[in-house]
Amino acid sequence: MTAAEMTALVWTAPYEAVLAQRAMPVAGDGEAVVRVRATGVCGSDLHGFRGHSPLRVAPLVLGHEAVVEDEHGALFVVNPLVGCGRCRMCDAGQPNLCPQRGLLGLDRPGTFAEHVSVPRANLLPLPAHVPLVLGALTEALATPVAALAAAAPGPDAVVAVIGCGPIGLLACHAARRWGASLVAAYDLDERRVAHAQRLADVVGTSPAELRGALDGASDGLGADLVIDAVGIEASWNAALELVRPGGTVAEVGLGAAIGEAPVGHIVRQGIRWQGVYAYTPADFAAALELIAGVPPELGWVETARLDDGPALLAELARGAGPVKAVFEL
Repeated sequence: MTAAEMTALVWTAPYEAVLAQRAMPVAGDGEAVVRVRATGVCGSDLHGFRGHSPLRVAPLVLGHEAVVEDEHGALFVVNPLVGCGRCRMCDAGQPNLCPQRGLLGLDRPGTFAEHVSVPRANLLPLPAHVPLVLGALTEALATPVAALAAAAPGPDAVVAVIGCGPIGLLACHAARRWGASLVAAYDLDERRVAHAQRLADVVGTSPAELRGALDGASDGLGADLVIDAVGIEASWNAALELVRPGGTVAEVGLGAAIGEAPVGHIVRQGIRWQGVYAYTPADFAAALELIAGVPPELGWVETARLDDGPALLAELARGAGPVKAVFEL
């Protein structure tokens, strides 16, 4: 490896990735080349690794959840969403909805590498007391924080979470910190349910297992807010089983792009169906503040070396391995 090269984990084809030497990134206008210190594996990275993301074109360095270090040794959390900075959505503080938005590891090289170039404006200082691995969860936490901000449940809200993967587990944590009177969650995977027991008040492996607790906390009406972190037809219908009349379903999962949903039921029950794509800069900053102030329990997170990347991505893509993996560099 020459001084102008770095090691990167490169996705080369569906279910294939290799460690390779890549040219060091070059900073664009307003950008900085930073050293990656910790970077998490997101479900969307696995979606791309499987070859199911048409926006990702191999060969590509995946990854977008990261803590990085600048040339002075200062540590930052990376907001990986890049808006155009000129459109109406960017002006409104919503670059996540910018028609020209980009994302690290999607349409530009990501963070599964020793170095990455990012806009300086997207670097948020990591508080000194926050461990690298915890800081690398900021991006994942920002999505449920955005869901809560968009849904704006009232004080002592009853919240249900569908799916106990990383986003769902962090949604349980965020809902508790938001002030929910009850947080209930379910997943079909009993291992994930076991982790959720430390983050939610009531857990189960089906919607029916939550219904009694939800009814008891809501005069039989159901959840004020359901956060769907799965995003398939079955979870859409489960959300409608659990939400109260006039309640909100915050849809953050993208497991399926299309499907059927009972629109008539949504209309007749006055249910608000809130799409939540990623997060605003304000949501991201709030997630970092939450990480620094009241960190989540981390028994479901495991660390790995970038050298382990090819095997680890293959394992995770098969549905095996840890609930959440973070590369430490």
